Amino acid sequence: MKRIALLLLAVMAFGGASTVSAQKRKAEEKAFEEATARRLEPEVRVFIRPMVCDLKLLTTDRETFGPYPFTIKGLDQLTEEEFLSIKSRALYQAAKENEADAILEPLFYSYCNAKEPKTMYIELSGYPVKYINFHPLKDDEVDMVEKVYTRNWTDFWENKAPNIVTTNTQNTK
Repeated sequence: MKRIALLLLAVMAFGGASTVSAQKRKAEEKAFEEATARRLEPEVRVFIRPMVCDLKLLTTDRETFGPYPFTIKGLDQLTEEEFLSIKSRALYQAAKENEADAILEPLFYSYCNAKEPKTMYIELSGYPVKYINFHPLKDDEVDMVEKVYTRNWTDFWENKAPNIVTTNTQNTK
């Protein structure tokens, strides 16, 4: 169970490929629209007896949150830094609404309506989670963490990543 949780944490940290289905949206004229998938934040590495934890899913289904409205100066004045801040604030609101520590694998949908060009709306979906069972990294968990955090991404994309074997999976890349 702990190895599964660590593997899930590792997949969350480095993202996983999955299929995203398009959702039907009400036809509206928009002055701006943007969508993002598999954004990863933040990565924490500790080199003195790291702490690890398990993730407790608060729901087994992807949940949708928002739309959250945010006032902006205008699309022509919106910087990428401000845009990322707005998305982070929406993610915070979604976690707070669900009393979650994080939203696992968030997908963002951002837009401005032509009628309200100074209001940006952010919708997101994901899995609300709580961090549980904090403990120092055990000797039998070190091997998996080393494989996950030290792999070369070129090797990963070329299908040369080392196998990560847990009690529930075998020969899984």
